[in-house]
Amino acid sequence: MADPKTQYQAALATVQKAPDYATCSARRRALKRKKNHGKEWYERSVNIIETVAKFAPGVQGQQVGSKFMFKGSRYWVIADPYGNYLRVRDMSTNKYVYIDGTPCKTEKEEKETHYRIKTWEEM
Repeated sequence: MADPKTQYQAALATVQKAPDYATCSARRRALKRKKNHGKEWYERSVNIIETVAKFAPGVQGQQVGSKFMFKGSRYWVIADPYGNYLRVRDMSTNKYVYIDGTPCKTEKEEKETHYRIKTWEEM
């Protein structure tokens, strides 16, 4: 079984080749989010391997639309290949959580749950 970073990189290569409208639309939205919030995400960078090991250990990632997901029993790690960020969702409460597992309480806090995925060199 490949590690989460390798699985994510393979998904990134796949979605970048897809020319359909839905994928192009998702890419435009992700790039706009990255442009508006990328600096904040850069300050909150995470290692995808460690994050998946913490929230969805042993889970194989899967492509779901334009996202790449690691669906654990309670938490889902949701990576956006176009924006190069991830979020963690607690499916028991249906809320996004901080990287330490603390759930968000407000919509404003939810914006702080985006984490840039570190490159191989940074890990």
